[in-house]
Amino acid sequence: MINLFGYRDGDLHMHHSISENPLAAGSLPAMHAHEYYEVLYCVSGDCSFIVEGREYPLFPGCVMIMRPAEVHRVVFNSAAAYERIAINFSDAIIQSVDPNRTLLAPFWNRSQGSLNQYSSERIQALMESQFGALRNSAVQRDEAAAAARAYDIRLTLLIGLLAFLKELNREFSLLNQAEAEAAGGRSELLDYVNDHLFDRDFSTDMLKDRFFLSASQLNRSFNRLTGATIREYVTAKRLIRARFIIEGGGSAAEACEAACFNDYSAFYRAYRKKFLVPPKRARS
Repeated sequence: MINLFGYRDGDLHMHHSISENPLAAGSLPAMHAHEYYEVLYCVSGDCSFIVEGREYPLFPGCVMIMRPAEVHRVVFNSAAAYERIAINFSDAIIQSVDPNRTLLAPFWNRSQGSLNQYSSERIQALMESQFGALRNSAVQRDEAAAAARAYDIRLTLLIGLLAFLKELNREFSLLNQAEAEAAGGRSELLDYVNDHLFDRDFSTDMLKDRFFLSASQLNRSFNRLTGATIREYVTAKRLIRARFIIEGGGSAAEACEAACFNDYSAFYRAYRKKFLVPPKRARS
């Protein structure tokens, strides 16, 4: 992967990158989820995005949005270069200008895996006008110059992000969510797992009894939807909840309890593996 431009400052991240041969060994991305909101703008590529079991074909100019803990992955159809711009941001950066979080309605006022893609001419034009100049000039800017212009870069990103979210809300309000979900082919298995993520008695045996399938059949079906086993999926979402609790001032013990871990040492290892820091210290 070639990184053309990157910016990272606590609650706001952006990177522009190209995978020249996305089918090469070791480059295939796994199922994942973030503790941040994500906006992904496709510049080029021959691939699809799978969000909570629903597949969206990617094409130049389309935008994908994912809320925190919304599981997703990319699937490549050919070796064509995959170029994209990804923007990640936290709740805090929006609440400072929009305390009621109205701008975040398209991320939350829908079912998981529904209404994740937007591709109107207005959205495309806005993404190019707000982020295109930054993207294009960044290719020619060396690291030292980029650091010197960090304030200008952050300001440009914030202005562009707020403009995008305002237009996204307009687009979102025009869509009929019921029709979109009906076309999405929701999975009963996936919905059931999400409904019971934080049940302490949740287990594969519970799913076997409900769906009359073996553990291997359940995991094969679930993997086709999400790219992960049931255990991987549930653990990822529980750890993100723990992350929110710790960053909100909660203790590691409270986070462990809320994430339904029965053993603190197992929670500690899993948390550190995912976030690269121990649960007692939030990532800066």
